Amino acid sequence: GCGVGGDVFKFVMLYDHVDFPTALRMLASRAGIAIQIDDQRAGKREGPGKDEIFAANEEASKRYQKELMQSPEAAGAREYLKKRALNTEVCKEWGIGWAPEGWDFLSGAAGPRDGPKMKALEAAGLLSANEAGRLYDRFRGRVMFTIRDELGRAVGFSGRVLKADDKAGGKYVNTPETPAFRKSRILFALDKAKREILDARTALLVEGQIDCIRCHLGGFKNAVASQGTAFTSEHATLLKRYADKVVVVLDADAAGQKAALRSAELLIAEGLAVSLAALPPGEDPDSLILKKGPEAFAAVLK
Repeated sequence: GCGVGGDVFKFVMLYDHVDFPTALRMLASRAGIAIQIDDQRAGKREGPGKDEIFAANEEASKRYQKELMQSPEAAGAREYLKKRALNTEVCKEWGIGWAPEGWDFLSGAAGPRDGPKMKALEAAGLLSANEAGRLYDRFRGRVMFTIRDELGRAVGFSGRVLKADDKAGGKYVNTPETPAFRKSRILFALDKAKREILDARTALLVEGQIDCIRCHLGGFKNAVASQGTAFTSEHATLLKRYADKVVVVLDADAAGQKAALRSAELLIAEGLAVSLAALPPGEDPDSLILKKGPEAFAAVLK
C-alpha cells in the first residue's frame, strides 16, 4: 500500500524500529530457530549471553507471579496491590509478582540445580554470592515489577518493599547493571507504548512504574517511565526513535520541577519538542486518575 518493498526482515526492522541483527534474533525466536553467532568476539565472551539472561528473567518473572497469586505468604502483597487498585488481570498483564522472604526462593532446592541456569540467574542480577561463594536471592520480601525493553524482553526487575526497616534497603530496589539491563537505556512500558507513540508521534513521560501503569489503564497508552532514576541523554535518544514530542509530567514540588526541567533540556537537545504538565499539589498520575478519573488527568495534559 505504501510502496515500500523488502522481505520479512525489512518489515520487522521498519515496524519495530530495530537493526538487522535484532530483527534476525526476534524472528528466529518466534520461529524456534537457534541462532549461532560465529565471530571472534563470541569466542572471547565470558559467562552467560544476553539470551540466557532474558530467559532467566522470564522464568523468574513467572515464578514471582505464581507466588503472588498462590502463596499464603503473599497475602500482604495482594492486599497492598488491591489498595493500589491493581487487580489480578493487571498483575498478569504487567508481570507483577512477589519475591518471598528467605534467601533461597530462586537458588534453593525448588529452583534450577544445574550450573548453567544458576550462572544465568547470577548474571541476571537475581542471585548474589556471599564471601563463601554461596548463592542467595537478591530480592526478598518485595512486590516485583518485571521490566522489559522496547522489544518486550524481560531485562530486569524493580522490587518494592512492604515492611520498611533498617535492613530492607531502599523502598524500591532495581536489578543491578547487567549485560541486558542498563538503567540509562531502559524506559518502563516502552514495549507496550511504542505503537501508540509512533501513531501519535507523542510520548508521555512519568516517574514511577505504578504511575505509568495507571496511565495505560486510564487510556493514556503512550506513557513511559524512567525507572525512578534520573532521565538520561540515552533515554532521550531512545524516545527520538519513536516520537517528535514529549509531554513531561512533573510533580508540584520543587524537586519534581527541577527533575522535569533537566529531562526537558535533554529531550530538547535531542531535537524533540517538549511540554511540561504540572500536576495539582500532592497528586501524581496514579492518585489523580483514581480520585478524579482520566478526564482530570487529560485536562492537566491539555
